[in-house]
Amino acid sequence: MRYYRIADFSIGLETTNNSVISRFEPFAVDKPENLDLAIDLVPKRDIDVPGGDMLSNEKKLVWIKKSDGGYFSYLENPYGTPCVAVDSDAEWEKCTIYYQDNIVSSNPDINPSDILALQFIGMTFRSHIVYKNSIVLHASCIEYEGKGIAFTAPSGTGKSTHARLWEENKTGTRVINDDAPIIRLIDGKPFAYGSPWSGSTDKFLNINAPLTAIVLLEQATVNSIRPLSIQEAVTLIMPRVLLPYHDSKMMEMAVSTFEKVISAVPAYKLKCRPDAEAVETVYQCIM
Repeated sequence: MRYYRIADFSIGLETTNNSVISRFEPFAVDKPENLDLAIDLVPKRDIDVPGGDMLSNEKKLVWIKKSDGGYFSYLENPYGTPCVAVDSDAEWEKCTIYYQDNIVSSNPDINPSDILALQFIGMTFRSHIVYKNSIVLHASCIEYEGKGIAFTAPSGTGKSTHARLWEENKTGTRVINDDAPIIRLIDGKPFAYGSPWSGSTDKFLNINAPLTAIVLLEQATVNSIRPLSIQEAVTLIMPRVLLPYHDSKMMEMAVSTFEKVISAVPAYKLKCRPDAEAVETVYQCIM
């Protein structure tokens, strides 16, 4: 068992997968007194599917509610059988992840088995923190002068580009997470945390900062920024939250947390070009 602390949650991970071990190293800690989440990562070629009630089946991702109140979720391979799965208790505190370790890719630099294992550890972690006033936002989140700023938008809009522009133009900027920062409410105040799940750029740090602003990006020919009303922020930013649509109870908790975050943190819409002036436009408005 190896131990990690992510977003101030203690995780025990039983695994021999060197790719996962290496990626989680920045978050490694000594054995804590108590674990929030225990995960057993098990290579397994033939993954059995338990009985239960089907919750959803979308894009080959199947969710089942087991008779004991726990969950079983798996991703189907082209043959309709699981290639990776998670078997969880009712509140996502003890989980076993099974993954086929013999999946190959035509690209020698990609190991699909390791990628699937990492993704399902992330999905397990996201499910656990729903019960702890925490959500994951699809955003590129930076820390500057002790303040956390999350830049969110649909994929391909320029979140990572904008974060990079801050690094280039505002000395001391650090990227907390370039794809999926954890947003945690502590005593009613939102904080942004780094995590090992950061999309294609692999930029993340084991740091946190008070979340000062959420900025919704939109490509434009002229840089401009305006505040969003809470109603606008809910409508435009909620689709960027990784929500547990498969379960109504978990969904209710996640949406409640999001509403508290968006009520506590100002949100803005930035129409921008990918240039230094866009950085300065945000800086003058927020800082």
